[in-house]
Amino acid sequence: SGGPNFWFKTVFALRGIYERDRRNGAQTDTLGFLVARDGRGTIFDGDPAARGVVRRAAPAEAQGALVGALRTAADFAVIMGVSQRSTARWYADTSVVLVRRFEAAYGRGPLLADRLNALQQPLPDVRPGGLLALARMQGAMPDARRAALARPLAERLVTPYGVGTLAQTDSLFHPYID
Repeated sequence: SGGPNFWFKTVFALRGIYERDRRNGAQTDTLGFLVARDGRGTIFDGDPAARGVVRRAAPAEAQGALVGALRTAADFAVIMGVSQRSTARWYADTSVVLVRRFEAAYGRGPLLADRLNALQQPLPDVRPGGLLALARMQGAMPDARRAALARPLAERLVTPYGVGTLAQTDSLFHPYID
């Protein structure tokens, strides 16, 4: 809205991600990545009874969204003339660090992992979370690098019918909805 409390509200909302509270606990792991915990799921969660996967820990697409939010907050700070405030610099610096950590943490050879487990290790699933994360990192990561990371995922997930939630080589892949 740009009102007098806009910057305060933005700072307060993003600060809540990084600070532990009694109701929600910590929303990030020790690397600063967003995590899904306590029954909170993601858009790709499936019902385990129907051969679905419940994706906990640190989903890749959540990291892209977080980087996007931090960069947007830093951009707002410039627009509002408060970019020299420590919180604004922190958001800008943190988004750069997260992008650097993202590739190191989620990289699995030529592929990006869909998520990290509780031990902050990449899991072997080939899912579109990495593609969503890379889409949100436009401007935060060089386009050529984003393309190089996206290509192996796209080769496994994109078909003439759309983007699959699993690679066709995955044992849980079923091309038809029952």
